[in-house]
Amino acid sequence: MPNLPLSSLRVVELGSGDTLGYCGKLFADFGAEVIKIEPQGGDPGRRIPPLADVGEGRRESLTFAWLNTNKTSILADPETSEGANRILDLLANADLLLDARHPDEIKASLISHDRLRKADPGLAITAISWFGEHGPYRNYLATDSVCRSLAGLVKLVGPVEGPPVLPRDGQIGVVGGLTAFIPSLAGLYGHAHGARRFAVNNLEAMLHISEFDTGLALESGFTRPRAGINRFGRGYPSGNFQTKHGWLGVTVVTPAQWVAFCTMLDMPELGADPKYSATIGRFNHADELKAIITPALLKKTALEWFEMGIELRLPLAVVPDMKELLEQDVYRVRGAFGAVEIGTASFEGPV
Repeated sequence: MPNLPLSSLRVVELGSGDTLGYCGKLFADFGAEVIKIEPQGGDPGRRIPPLADVGEGRRESLTFAWLNTNKTSILADPETSEGANRILDLLANADLLLDARHPDEIKASLISHDRLRKADPGLAITAISWFGEHGPYRNYLATDSVCRSLAGLVKLVGPVEGPPVLPRDGQIGVVGGLTAFIPSLAGLYGHAHGARRFAVNNLEAMLHISEFDTGLALESGFTRPRAGINRFGRGYPSGNFQTKHGWLGVTVVTPAQWVAFCTMLDMPELGADPKYSATIGRFNHADELKAIITPALLKKTALEWFEMGIELRLPLAVVPDMKELLEQDVYRVRGAFGAVEIGTASFEGPV
């Protein structure tokens, strides 16, 4: 890919996991040669559902295929002399190592970072782990759900009287991968002044998303209680509402947006009521407003409300299921999905 900005780079991936995979995918998508090292039998990620028939009686992961688009895969075991030597040969001509092995495994390995740095001071290294190379959780393994919970991203979501609601897994691969990509690229940018080694962990990557609430707690000691379904921040309405057909995502923050929203509902008197003009006023009277807004939104479809909202410059969204999402013009016209191939199978994924 000679016309892409990172086409002069060679990147080697060692280890497993979505964060590693997504970080390497970004390098590959921008033109770098990315070589993924897999153990005998293949990366464990190949066996994580959803699976597709890829030929020769094999079924492999669609997520793994998407994360490893545009990469070259090589089988080599870093714990054997033969495998380690093969990997070292690849690293001799590499610019960057992305390493998601456990910190203790790295230190004891034939391919330890100390050895690599002594042999080639110009090799940039980014170590990726769940909880970092030191600290009380350094030896723990985790999942997306564990990191999101520890980062404070779960407790505020869900009904007031019920348990916190845990979203589907998969977010941390993108967030952590981006977090690893940025210092990796920065280290390569300053390559002429000596390569750098960075350590990135998934938990602290997720903390970036909770910056508002961590700042609030640090400044005032205040922890927001769970406000309930469709209650976010201190504003209202904000959330998903049922319509005549489909669900509508609504975000109303400013006084002007509130007036426009009420105009759309053909309720100008509601928009003029001073009790609801301020954001905090609407939040404090959310139950009253819900009783008014919910039946009003049932009069039209989500698409009809969305089109009216565009004219009024309202931040609304039709809430699609996955099939509908793949068919939406906003993605199709822009070419947001591209073909991903794995063996004899082919499917579409975000590009």
